Amino acid sequence: MNLKPLLSPRTIAVVGASTDRKKLGNVIFRNCLNFGYRGKVYPVNPNAKKIERQKAYPDLVSLPGRVDLVIVVTPAPTVPLIIRQAVKAKARSAVVISAGFGETGAKGMALEKQILKIAKGKLPVVGPNCLGIVLPHLKLNASFGVGLPKRGGVSILSQSGAIAVAEMEWAASQNLGFRTIISLGNKTVLHERDLLLALSRDPGTRVILMYLEDIRDGREFLLAAQQVIKRKPVIILRAGRSTAAARAAQSHTGALAGSSEITDAVLKQVGCTVVNTIDEWFTLAAVFDQAKRPKGNRVAVLTNAGGPGILATDALEKTSLQLAEFSNSTQAVLKKSLPSAAALHNPVDVVGDAPPARYFSALKAVLQDKQVDCVILILTHQLVTNSLQVAKIIVKLQMNFSQPILPVFIGGKKVAQGIELMKNFGMAVFAYPELAVFAANALYLTGVKRVSTLQTLPNPVKKIKHSNQTEVGEWAAKNLALAGIKVLPTFKITSGQQALKVAARLHYPVVMKIDSPKILHKTESRGVMVDLHTPSMVRKAFGKMQTKFKKDLKDPQTRIVMQDQRFGGLELIIGAIQDPQFGPVVIFGLGGIYVEAIRKVNYACAPLNKISAQSFLLSSDVWPILKGVRGQTFATEKVINLLVKTSRFIAKHPEIKSLDLNPVLVGANETYILDARIEFAK
Repeated sequence: MNLKPLLSPRTIAVVGASTDRKKLGNVIFRNCLNFGYRGKVYPVNPNAKKIERQKAYPDLVSLPGRVDLVIVVTPAPTVPLIIRQAVKAKARSAVVISAGFGETGAKGMALEKQILKIAKGKLPVVGPNCLGIVLPHLKLNASFGVGLPKRGGVSILSQSGAIAVAEMEWAASQNLGFRTIISLGNKTVLHERDLLLALSRDPGTRVILMYLEDIRDGREFLLAAQQVIKRKPVIILRAGRSTAAARAAQSHTGALAGSSEITDAVLKQVGCTVVNTIDEWFTLAAVFDQAKRPKGNRVAVLTNAGGPGILATDALEKTSLQLAEFSNSTQAVLKKSLPSAAALHNPVDVVGDAPPARYFSALKAVLQDKQVDCVILILTHQLVTNSLQVAKIIVKLQMNFSQPILPVFIGGKKVAQGIELMKNFGMAVFAYPELAVFAANALYLTGVKRVSTLQTLPNPVKKIKHSNQTEVGEWAAKNLALAGIKVLPTFKITSGQQALKVAARLHYPVVMKIDSPKILHKTESRGVMVDLHTPSMVRKAFGKMQTKFKKDLKDPQTRIVMQDQRFGGLELIIGAIQDPQFGPVVIFGLGGIYVEAIRKVNYACAPLNKISAQSFLLSSDVWPILKGVRGQTFATEKVINLLVKTSRFIAKHPEIKSLDLNPVLVGANETYILDARIEFAK
C-alpha cells in the first residue's frame, strides 16, 4: 500500500471543518493553514459556504480534484459513510480523528468493522480515535495539537495522542526536531507495521520512536522490524505492563495487551531498543538523532568530581560497555597536563578546580587514544567552573573527532548557558551520569552487527493424536520423540513386587513419582521420592505413594512411575507456548522446583536455528552459570540442540498450547530430560 500521499500530502480535505472556532473541526482546519503549509486545504461541510474565508464544499465528491489526504472530524456514526465517499472520490489516504469506536464497546467496534470493510485494499486510514498527523518538514499540523515542532530527523508513531504531544513539547526545550508525528489511535486499517515500513523508506527519517499499548499482527510486525533495524534505530516505549495497565489500555484504544515479558523479549530479539520510561524514550530520541555512533564499547569517563565518576563507573558494569584502558602515551599526556591530585586512570578526575584549558588537554588526549570509542564528560558546577567555556571546548573537539562525546552538566541554572550552547550545536546533554551511560550503551548496541534471529513459520504438519488435553509421562515422551526429543524413560509401577524388579533392572538409586495431568507441582504434592538406594526404601516409598494418591490413582491417566536417578549438573527448564500475539515462543531458564519462585526465564520467538539458539543462550540470564563457574563445565552444545528441536516442534504443531521440559538436567557431557508435559489447545 502506497503511503507517500499520507506522509507527503499536496492536497488535504478536512471533513467536519466548522465555522465555530471553538469546535475541533475548526481548530484542525486552522492548524492546517497557520504554519506555512504550501499545499491546498479544502474545508468540507454541507452546512457552510465559507470557513475561515475559504470556500467550503458539501462533500468529498464535490471537490475540484483528487485529494491526497482526508481528515475526518465528524461524529462516529457518520464516519463509515465519509470513508465510502473518500473511496468513491479516489482519495489517496485518510486520518480519522473522531472518537467513539472500539474504545467505547460493541457498538463502536461495529463501526470500526464497517470502516475496515469499506477501506481495506482501497484507502489507507489512520485511526480512528487519534490526535492526527504532524509533518514539520511540510510545515503542516493536521492535528489538534498546539504549535509546530522544529524540523528534524525523528519520527514518532504513538498509540497515545497525549504522549505524542508531550514529546513535541519536551523536544522544544531540547532543540530536537521531528520529521513525522503520527497518532495511531485504534489502528483499524493501518497498523504499526504498515507505518513502520513506510517510515523506514522515508529518507528524512533517521530515528523511529514508537509508543505502543498493543501490537497488531505481532509476528508480521517483528519480521518488519527486523528489516527496519538494519537501516534505522527503532525505540519502543510500551504501556500495559501490569494487569491494571492492560485493562486501562483496553479502555483507551480497545487494545488487548499480551504478556509483557514476552513482548519485551521478542522486540529485543529482532533488535528494537525497548525502554521503560518516558525519560529514557526522550533521551534516546535526542541521542540517536544527534550523537555520533561509537565503533566499539570502550568508554572513557572524564569528570571534575569523584562521586559522579563513580556513579558512571557503577552504571557501566551493568551494561555491555567497559572502561577503556588508556595507552601509555595517553597516560603520559595526562600526567603532564593534570595536577598531582588528579586521577590519571579511567575514570579521569581532572579535580574540582579544573579550568577550561585542563578540560581541553584531558579531553583531547583521551579522544586521540585509539582504544577509546566513546567519552562521557561530567561537569559539576563549582566556584571556579566556567561551564560555558568548557561547553565550547566540547563542541570544538566533537567537530574534529569521530567518537561521540556525551556531556553530563550538573548544576542547574549555573550551567544553563553551556547546556544551551551544546544543544544549539545539536548535541544531547544529560542531567546525570547514569542516563549518559544508558544512552552510550544503546548507541553501542544499535551499531553491533546483528544476525537475523526471527525465522518464518514452517507449514504445520499432521496433528498429533491425543486422548487428553494434557499429556504427561510416557504419553508426552512418545510425542516428543517424534521431534527427536528424548525424555529419560519412566516405568509404570502397580505393585510393590513390580517396583522391586524395576528398581533392580534400573540399578540403584532410583526415583519414584506420581504421573498425572492433574498434578502440576509434584514436589509440593509430595509426589516425588528420590535417593531410593535399597529394596526396603523402594517398598516403603511405593506404600506411601499408594496411600497418598489413593483417590488420584482411580483416574486411568494417573499412575506411579519409577525412573533412573541422575546426579549432578544444573536444572533448567526448556518450554514453549503459543502466544496470541507472536505465535510460538520458546521459554528457557533455571528449572526444577524453584522455576516459578525465581522466574529467571527468557523468551524467544520460534523456530530457532542453531545460530539463533546460540544467540538466545548467550543473552539469557542463565548463561553466566552455563559458561562455567569455578571449574564447572556444561554441555552447552546439547542445550542448543534441544532448544532448536523444541522450537521447531512447537512451530510445526499449532495444536499444542504449551509444553514443559522440566527439569532438564545439564551435566558436563550430557543433558537429561527428567519430566515432560504437553498441553493441547481445546
